[in-house]
Parts: sequence; C-alpha cells; structure tokens
Amino acid sequence: MQTLQWIYCPVCGNKTRLQTRADTELKNFPLFCPKCKQEIFTLITFISKKSHTCFSCHWKYFNIMKKNFLICGLTGWCMEILFTSIGSLCKSNRKLIGQTSIWMFPIYGMAAIICPVHKLIKNLPAICRGGIYSAGIFTCEYVSGSLLKRHNLCPWDYSDSKANVDGLIRLDYAPFWMAAGLIFEKILDTTETAA
Repeated sequence: MQTLQWIYCPVCGNKTRLQTRADTELKNFPLFCPKCKQEIFTLITFISKKSHTCFSCHWKYFNIMKKNFLICGLTGWCMEILFTSIGSLCKSNRKLIGQTSIWMFPIYGMAAIICPVHKLIKNLPAICRGGIYSAGIFTCEYVSGSLLKRHNLCPWDYSDSKANVDGLIRLDYAPFWMAAGLIFEKILDTTETAA
C-alpha cells in the first residue's frame, strides 16, 4: 500500500484537506486552503514528491507576488508624491510640488510581502498589524538606504532630523509607516478579492 502525503498550500504553507500518493496527478484542480481561504487551480500534472506542493501553484503565487509588487510600487510612488506635496504646502509653496525617485519604485514594491504576512496576522488588532508593518518598513528602508548610500544614490537623507538613525530612517515617521502598511494591506486585500 502506498503512503499518503498531505498537499500544502503554496500561499500560506499550511496543510490542505487533500492527500496524494506518489502516482497522483492533478490537472485544473481547484485546490482550496481552509486556513487562508485561497483557491488555486493546478495547471500542471506534476506534484513535487519532496513537498507535495504543486509547481503550477508556485508559478501562480509568483505571478500574484509580481502583480502585487507592481501595485505596491505604484501606490508607494503616489503616496510619496502626495506626502511631499503636503510638505510643500506646509512650507507655503502653493504649487504643491511633490517628488519621488525611480529608486523608490522597487523599495515600495517590496511591500508586496505584506499580503502573505497579513494572512498570518489578520486576527491581530489594526494597531498591532500596523506596528509590525512599520517595523518591516523601517528595516527595508534602512537596508535599501544603506545599499544606495554606498553608491551615493540614496534619494533621502534624514540627518537633520533629531529622531534619525544614520540619516536613513526617522523614528518619528513610525505612525506614517503604520498607516502606509495598513493602506497597502487594504489595497492588496481588495485586489486579491477581485482576482
């Protein structure tokens, strides 16, 4: 008798309610995960013997993350332009000049990781989720800023701020990053529901 192994969800990594044998083939099968409530259609008949996760599901997950990367990059650009425009208004410049940098697109795009993180922490209160997102954004901002600074390409410099860390992050921006993380969460949830 062949042993059965569980199929794991490619989105959250938890067990689904299905088991397979070594010779099982799935094609255009709606794989549903009871944990994250995602339904993914398998497109290829090959199942990995090591993890028993469908490779086509991984490909679909990659495409979802790629789409989310683009959405987050564009959303981040828009948020930064609005934020810097408000800063311009505070300096009595009624032209409302907002600005950003091409380098910011991939940095904001990395917020796509919020989607799978949200699946793990969705039962936490918004303030806790925002705090987690803020910590992640600070980390990403510090690491990416350090790399860009080495090549004299960093588009921001917080050295004049009292709450700065190496001129790369401003701790007083924590509420803004909490809000930004929750905005990304909402946008990614909406696009996932629409898909």
